[in-house]
Amino acid sequence: EQLLADVAGSVGPLPTLVRAAPPGMRACGAGTSTATGSAAADSPSPGAPSLGVQKAALRSLVQALAQDLAPRGLHCATVTINGVLGTPGFEVDRIADVYAELAAETVGQRELWRTVVPYPG
Repeated sequence: EQLLADVAGSVGPLPTLVRAAPPGMRACGAGTSTATGSAAADSPSPGAPSLGVQKAALRSLVQALAQDLAPRGLHCATVTINGVLGTPGFEVDRIADVYAELAAETVGQRELWRTVVPYPG
């Protein structure tokens, strides 16, 4: 029961948020929506199985939204953080650069847009 509530709270709102993209993004047919993934999607921890399920569901949903919205110029992507924020290699500024790169991709060819981006640190 808690697992379903966790997934509903963490992943459930994403389609509504993405589809309600700011009017400016829809009007000009360009924009980027990003989500933060986790290595827990690939290697769930016995101590936090809900996190693994949530992040796997998030990745799958972002991939589906990316396919649906790309023809309208909206780029959807997730960055999979494979470490602990704030530790060496996982400084927030360095990770923010990856999100900026994803936003910059939106002005390029759609065939080159990345959807699932691993960040190994």
